Amino acid sequence: MFSTAANQSEGPSPNPSKVHTLIFVGGLSDGLLTVPYTIPLSTWLPPAWRLVQPLLSSSYNGWGVSSLGSDARELVLLITYIQQLRPNSKILLMGHSTGCQDAMHYLTSQLIGDNAETERPHVDGVVLQAPVSDREGFALLGAPLELARAEQLLSQGKGEEVLSEVSAFFGVPICARRWVSLMARGGEDDYFSSDLDSAVLEKTFGVVGNKGVPLLVLYSGADEYVPIGVDKVALLRRWADAMEAGGGMMDEGSDVITGASHNLSSAVVESEESNSEAIKRVRGGVFDKILTFLQRIESH
Repeated sequence: MFSTAANQSEGPSPNPSKVHTLIFVGGLSDGLLTVPYTIPLSTWLPPAWRLVQPLLSSSYNGWGVSSLGSDARELVLLITYIQQLRPNSKILLMGHSTGCQDAMHYLTSQLIGDNAETERPHVDGVVLQAPVSDREGFALLGAPLELARAEQLLSQGKGEEVLSEVSAFFGVPICARRWVSLMARGGEDDYFSSDLDSAVLEKTFGVVGNKGVPLLVLYSGADEYVPIGVDKVALLRRWADAMEAGGGMMDEGSDVITGASHNLSSAVVESEESNSEAIKRVRGGVFDKILTFLQRIESH
């Protein structure tokens, strides 16, 4: 687990019992600080907040043989520890890319071994940054279509068998079970695809709405892993509608961030600005929305 402290130069150090935690979970192949905006985000946080990034079993090259379920179980351990370390403080879960699927899975799925009388540790809010469909994104990359073979292996009880073509393409071992999860319509990882119908969204975003967990969604307007034909604004509206149908409401700061790339490492340049200025502008807009969200959570 890696933890960063916000810049303390603007005021006194907060009471340790009132230090709040923003848990950051990256995407496929990410590890400690591989997402380029993590350090800048940590310095943007208010003094009472800490950015924590865990190393999960799926980090770096582990994603191809891991699962959202195993990530969620490891997050249970982390959140339980933080609750014991910092009682009565706020804990938020923030996902980037496939980390968004981890956050949604934590909120909406039932872990193996869970029962109706065992509640997962509570989180006070969730941020989704660049929640995209791996199924649609991998198609853009031209990934091998070994789905039929993966499904056959899974049906034969050989879900842990490694797929040679897909593994060679990505340079990491990928088993049949995880490939089906990522690439099958309605697979375990399939939370954000643009072709999912309302009945499916009611079981994901609708459940989040029903639980009343505050949710901030920041969709990158120039995300290179989203097909050109996807109407991002309409997709975000469908997710918000599903939350409302469940009895909740998506945070008012949720938005499609104009010009933002997937991991905010680049941005569409506006007139008379440099690349670095465009990146700084886009990140500042994203960070301001996160900061406002944290302040709303902290005041409740």
